Amino acid sequence: EEVLKKLYKDLEERKDQAGLEEDGFSYMYAMTYTEEIDPLDDFGYTFVDLTGTGYPALAILRNDETPIVYDLFSQEDGNVKHIFSSAERDYFTLSGYEGTDFAAIHEHASGGADLTEDNMFVLDPLKNELNQQVSFLYDGRENAENPFAVSYYPFDTPENLTQEEWIQRMENFGQDRLFTLTAIASVEP
Repeated sequence: EEVLKKLYKDLEERKDQAGLEEDGFSYMYAMTYTEEIDPLDDFGYTFVDLTGTGYPALAILRNDETPIVYDLFSQEDGNVKHIFSSAERDYFTLSGYEGTDFAAIHEHASGGADLTEDNMFVLDPLKNELNQQVSFLYDGRENAENPFAVSYYPFDTPENLTQEEWIQRMENFGQDRLFTLTAIASVEP
């Protein structure tokens, strides 16, 4: 409740990027402000059990059919814990299969058209932090001949893959999911 009230106030005031970050939110909210759209209606929240423990995390997304999670919060010993904020070239989605629990928290990181990394995490219920499971790397800078690779925990030796194998293994984690959201405007400030 305290996180949602703070975000309500920040969006109502249309805080700039620095102000949002200072308050513990992604700076990307400020990049969506327009005269025509009220940010309190433009963003929404949902609660998602990412650990299977029955304790849901708070995910904040835009109400525009994009799966980017701007911020994810959980709880630890009754206190709010910020898990991540998305950025332009390093953003997060929640992946899984329709009608099932989630398979992964999916980080999409880009260093340009020829360098991307897709990391799959789970939210560790004991430590309440991200626990990386696998990393899919496309590196056309260092390995233009065979840019597709995957590495699994403990990430010692990447395995080179064909593009088809790379796509198939990524699909094992499901698709980026969309949610029915409650508008931030509905929060009692």
